[in-house]
Amino acid sequence: MDKQQVDLQPHPYDSYEDEIELMDYLKVLWKWKYLILVGTLACALIAGIVSFNMTKVYEVKMVVAPGILKIDGSGKRLYIDSLQNIQTMIESGSFTEQLLARMEKPAEGDLPRDLGFKVATPKGLNALQISYETADKKQGLQALSDLSVLLKEKFRTVVSYYQQEYQMQQDQQSNELGKLDSNIANVMAAIKSKELEIKGQIQRATEVEVEIDRIGKNTELLISERNKFLSNKRTDDNVLSALLYSNTIQESISYLNTIRNTANYIKSEINSAKLAIENGKNNIKDFESQKRLIQEKIANIEFKKNTIQNIQILQSPKSGLSPIKPKKKLNVLLAGVIGLFLTVFLAFFIEYISKHKETENKQS
Repeated sequence: MDKQQVDLQPHPYDSYEDEIELMDYLKVLWKWKYLILVGTLACALIAGIVSFNMTKVYEVKMVVAPGILKIDGSGKRLYIDSLQNIQTMIESGSFTEQLLARMEKPAEGDLPRDLGFKVATPKGLNALQISYETADKKQGLQALSDLSVLLKEKFRTVVSYYQQEYQMQQDQQSNELGKLDSNIANVMAAIKSKELEIKGQIQRATEVEVEIDRIGKNTELLISERNKFLSNKRTDDNVLSALLYSNTIQESISYLNTIRNTANYIKSEINSAKLAIENGKNNIKDFESQKRLIQEKIANIEFKKNTIQNIQILQSPKSGLSPIKPKKKLNVLLAGVIGLFLTVFLAFFIEYISKHKETENKQS
């Protein structure tokens, strides 16, 4: 047999080199439909049984936020730490050893070596959502609750420092307020003393006025008597009497002038005391104004002091009602899909083997 004749002979597998049409695929699928169906259902059933027998895992969550240390004049807030730093501390296991020391050992098994907290930032919140997956809800709740306590202990020193700083400012302003109260009390006491002084001076002025009136009348009477003696026939007795009257009148006038000077002095003292009272009242107004400013400062410091916060628990540790693992429906669905692909592949593989054997049998 020559080379040309050999080349013209059909190859054993030429029939399988042709393109298989879609109907051929469907025929194969229909032929092995029970295998595919049983295989798919078997995979799904096995996945379901395994999922139902797996340990249920629950997710425990809590939401925390960094506390505020101070608010500056522009309204910008200074937090005790950034979310990133707090997240790094939690995820790096900084609190694991302390948390495990606080946990109660379960009746069966040992405590976990690594708690494996998951930390995320909720959208739109300056906060952290901390989650912990565990088969023991009680242990998970305890772990997150203890974590919140440890976080607060971590930043307690910083919070105390800022609180003490504000307390010192508040004490300083309170001392200034105390000095103003003391000054006001002193001025009020001085005003009271001046009022009593004025009262006494007014009483004395009244007495002096009465005395002036009495001396004035006596002086007028003496002058009248002296004039009578002088109008009568002049004798030695009349002259002597007139002389005595004149001396008495001079003394009376001199005393009257002295009393009038005293009255003027009393009026001057009263006016001076009234002016001192007016000045004292103005000083009290100034002190009261300063007090209001200091009280506003104290209230502002108190507000800033009260805004200081440690770690805030926005959502207390809470466990979900349903377990997050195993995901039974998803596992069954995935197993069914995988079983479907495997059985379809197996059907085509078996079909290919059977066709191949048929071809070999025909050639032999």
